[in-house]
Amino acid sequence: MGTTIDHLRALLDAVTEPFEGVAPRRAFGSVGYYVDERMFALAYGRGGRVGVKLPEAAAFAEAMALPEAEPWAPHGSPMAWWVLLPADFHDDPGAVETWVRRAHALVRAA
Repeated sequence: MGTTIDHLRALLDAVTEPFEGVAPRRAFGSVGYYVDERMFALAYGRGGRVGVKLPEAAAFAEAMALPEAEPWAPHGSPMAWWVLLPADFHDDPGAVETWVRRAHALVRAA
C-alpha cells in the first residue's frame, strides 16, 4: 500500500489522543505508543502498518482472523501477542480505534 510512517503516526496520534497516559516514542525503527511504560500500539515504518499488542488469547485470535492481518515479526520471529492490522484499516480510523482501544485496555490490565 505504501503508507508512510507519518500517515500512520498521525492516525495513531488522533486515535490515542483521548486516552490517558499515552506516550509515543521511537521503538524498533518505528513509533511505539506506550501506557504505563508498556507498548500497546505501533506505527511500523518498515512494514507500513499499524500493530497492536493483544495479550489475551481470544482477542489475539480474533485480530489474526481479520483478512490480511499477520503477526508482527520485526526480526523474523513473531513478537508475542502482536498483530499487524490489515492495511485497508489505514483509511478507516474507526476500525483502527477499535483495536487500539482494545490493546490499550488489555496492556493496562496485564
